[in-house]
Amino acid sequence: QGWLSLSGNTKLRDISALANVTLVEDSLEVQDNPALETLQGLEGVDAVRNLAIRANAELASLDAIRQGTPLVVADWLRITTNPLLPECQAQAICDQSPGARCVVGNNDVASMVGCGPPMGS
Repeated sequence: QGWLSLSGNTKLRDISALANVTLVEDSLEVQDNPALETLQGLEGVDAVRNLAIRANAELASLDAIRQGTPLVVADWLRITTNPLLPECQAQAICDQSPGARCVVGNNDVASMVGCGPPMGS
């Protein structure tokens, strides 16, 4: 089963090299990458069983997994402790995954940037 973890890399800024990834059958984890600003490169992944996006200090947008065919999570989803990420973007991923158990919190609740429909949808 496919599992992709991008974790604990203090120098990871750009994951666009992952643009050809289209299938992650099990879990997708993006956590503890303090320099990562976007998820550009994961646009081709449209479904996963589990998703964790946690503690990415510079992550400010989930548009890459909301554009085109939005990512749908089947089982559980946790998007927490991303201080620059608008909470509404995290909640939108939860809302488009009706069967998932969702934990969304400790993101930027003040920002409404990107809270409407994603560009390109």
